[in-house]
Amino acid sequence: TVAVVLTLQLRSGDPTPTSPAPEVAGPRELSPSFADPSFDPSQAPPAVVAGPDDDDVEPITYAWQARPIGGAGFMKGLEIHSSGEPIIARADIGGLYRFDRTDGRWHQLLLEDRIDWEGDYRDYAVESIAVAPTDPDRLYAGVGQSSEGNPPERGRVLASPDGGQTWTSSDQQFAIHGDASHRAGGERIAVAPDDPDVVWLATTDGLWLSRNGAQAFERVESAPLGDSSIETRVGIEWVVPTIDAVYIGVAGAGVFVSADDGTSWTQLWTATRPFDAEVDEAGRLWVTDRDEDVVRSYDPATGEVVLASTIAEEVRGVAVSADGATVVVMG
Repeated sequence: TVAVVLTLQLRSGDPTPTSPAPEVAGPRELSPSFADPSFDPSQAPPAVVAGPDDDDVEPITYAWQARPIGGAGFMKGLEIHSSGEPIIARADIGGLYRFDRTDGRWHQLLLEDRIDWEGDYRDYAVESIAVAPTDPDRLYAGVGQSSEGNPPERGRVLASPDGGQTWTSSDQQFAIHGDASHRAGGERIAVAPDDPDVVWLATTDGLWLSRNGAQAFERVESAPLGDSSIETRVGIEWVVPTIDAVYIGVAGAGVFVSADDGTSWTQLWTATRPFDAEVDEAGRLWVTDRDEDVVRSYDPATGEVVLASTIAEEVRGVAVSADGATVVVMG
């Protein structure tokens, strides 16, 4: 968990000659769960507080220890493996967090010493996350900030083989923006349900596919592009692979399916903002439409597209229960 806390102990008199210090009983006591018994506040280096006349300022010693502060920015995505572990949450500018059931806390996964090459502040803008269905220790994250005024490709894909303890990345860069308008939409990274090395990546300027665990991606040239303007940063909103097919939601175009691993695509219906999507246990695709405020479903067994629900207020996310019996729509 990313954290910082300040514990103050006054070692001398007034911090400034003109502002008398209040009575201080000592440093504020840390709760036992966070205090480090080996830490000696008397060993903390002195910090000088500048006053009107530096000659009159006496040193004050500050003692520092870490304390959780929670996530930064908006929490925009949550992935839970079908086994119940891991539970991973992404923030638009605050990184990636894993919930630990043993201590009931969220822990930051994107730490500089866990990434195999030079870290970047843009890594904390997490656009998408994925957990491999066949190996819950295999995690993938699309991170970066590709925005107007910057080169279009300022994002990358991080891969972890050990639940987020370490991360690797190739030198490929993509149009990924964790803090753009689509950040609350469907996941743009998805892993094949039968192979943890097959990774699909949807971006604002096209669809990509890796067959070696995100070490290298190739563009899927046949995929429709839709709205990929630099202003809206939308493009392909999400990608959902199944055993028999791959689905994508394309802004300004609609929902498409490929039954031949991305070689060709068939449009299922038109839509301006197919915002989020999930597949239930029966193989039916559920899609929210942010523009029309409706929910549609597609059954590959029958080929039928159903207008499942019309909602008065803005429709955003969709989730399916583990048994596939319940569909939850979020606004």
